[in-house]
Amino acid sequence: HLTHGVGDDRSGLGGERRVPLVAEEDSLAAHREMWRQLLAQRGILGEEQRLAWVDALRIANNEAQLYGIEYEVGAQQAYAFTAEAGAGSLPVQQSVMKLKFGMLYEDDLVSFFRVLAAQDVGAFTVNQCALQRLVPEVVRPSNTATLRAECEVVWITIPAPAAAESGS
Repeated sequence: HLTHGVGDDRSGLGGERRVPLVAEEDSLAAHREMWRQLLAQRGILGEEQRLAWVDALRIANNEAQLYGIEYEVGAQQAYAFTAEAGAGSLPVQQSVMKLKFGMLYEDDLVSFFRVLAAQDVGAFTVNQCALQRLVPEVVRPSNTATLRAECEVVWITIPAPAAAESGS
């Protein structure tokens, strides 16, 4: 009585194509662990990194040479676009952050978000930004904001699975 298992060669070629199932499972586990560590390092997998986000805002504000930034972070909730993102059954979460800041030029907005992304403290998307030209005063110093931006940013996180947190 012959039985064939996963990885058995039914082609009759003498077994040259057999793939050891244990080695394949070990490889998948190593690959999965590598991705888990990478996502955790980037602030996507695990707890929200709100303090890191605020530090990144401060750095982006300074490097983009903005005029200060105000922020407000909402409560964490289920990510609104999980299906569209192809996340399947992952428990993707979002925290909406509202930003207000002054700028000199429109390009400062792009610079700010580039620097924020370069901080690598989490995944975010920009839902919307509205720009408002500030009414010029009769005499305006050359180093004051001429535009005001109000943006809505969504920080995306995936809670770590309980098994990964307990080390099993």
